[in-house]
Amino acid sequence: MKNRLLRLGALFLALLLSGCYTSVSIGEGAEVSKPVADLPIRMENDTNEDLRALYYAALALQNAQSDVVFSAEETAALDAFCQSQPGQFSVYCKDLYTGESYLYGGTALYYPASLLKAPYALWLCRQADEGLLELEEPLPNRFLGREQGTALEDFNGQETIPARDLLCAMIAQSDNNATEILSGVWPGDGEFRNWLDTLGFCAPDTCSILSGKGIEGMCTVNDMAAVWNALYAYFESGAPHAAFLQGCFFDADHPGLSWPEYAPAARKYGSWDGAFHDAALVYAVRPYILVCMTNQGSESVDFPQEPVTAMEQLGGMIEEVLTNK
Repeated sequence: MKNRLLRLGALFLALLLSGCYTSVSIGEGAEVSKPVADLPIRMENDTNEDLRALYYAALALQNAQSDVVFSAEETAALDAFCQSQPGQFSVYCKDLYTGESYLYGGTALYYPASLLKAPYALWLCRQADEGLLELEEPLPNRFLGREQGTALEDFNGQETIPARDLLCAMIAQSDNNATEILSGVWPGDGEFRNWLDTLGFCAPDTCSILSGKGIEGMCTVNDMAAVWNALYAYFESGAPHAAFLQGCFFDADHPGLSWPEYAPAARKYGSWDGAFHDAALVYAVRPYILVCMTNQGSESVDFPQEPVTAMEQLGGMIEEVLTNK
C-alpha cells in the first residue's frame, strides 16, 4: 500500500507540474474540465500528504477506467443481497463518472428521520447564497445552560449561536437542538416543501422540519438520490457557501455505509423508530453516490447492529464493483 501511495503521489506531482486537466462529472452526464490541483477536497487529516496525493492521482486516472459499471452479474448479486435483508431495504448507487446507476426498492416509503436535515441544510445555504438569510446571524440560544455533552457544548453559556455553527452541528453531529433553533427562525415548511417538489419528491407536502414538531414526512430512496445529486452539483458549483456545506458533510463520522479508506465522503444518517438510513457522496477513484434506506431503526438505539452491518457489507460490495473497473 505504501509503495502504491508513493507511486500515485509521484504521478500526482507529474500531472500537477504538467498542468494536466481531468474531466469531472457534475451529474446527469454533464462534465466540466478542471485542473487536478483545483479539484475540491477537505479531509479530516489535512497534513497527510500521501493520502491527498493518492486522492488526486486517483481522480486524474478516472478517464482510464471502464465505462461499464453494473454488469448483469453484479446487479444480480446486489439484488440478491438486498432481497436477503429483513423488512424494507432500498438502495441507490450512481457512478458519477459515467452517470450509470443501480436502484433497488425505489418506490418504498420511509420516514426520513434526520436524513431530511440534508436537503434542509442545502436549502438554507442556497438562500444564503441569494442574500435571503445570513449564516453569520447570531440566533437565540433556546437551550442556554442545557448543552453540556452535546454538539453545542462550546456555546452552553452563550445567549446566541451563529447560524453557521448550528448548521454544521445539525449535519456533522445530527444535533437536534441545533435543528430546533434553526427551524424556529427559518421554518422548513411551505417554501422548503416547494423546493423539495422541484427536486421531484414523491410526497413533498408531507415533509417538514418545524420548531416544536421536529421532522415529519415520508420519502423514498429515489427522493434522497435527488438530494445527493443536488448536493454534488452544489459542491461543484463554486457557490459562496458550497465549500462550507461540503465541509459539514465531510465532518460526519458515524457507523453505517463503508467506502474506500483513502476517499473522503460527504454523508448523513437518519435513525428513529422504523427508520435507519445512511447516504454518502464518495470521492473515490470513480466518485459515486450511495444511499441506503431501511425500516429497521429504533428510537432507543441510534445505530442498530443489524442494518449497520448490512450497510457495511453493501458499501464493500459497491467498492468492489467500482474499483475493479
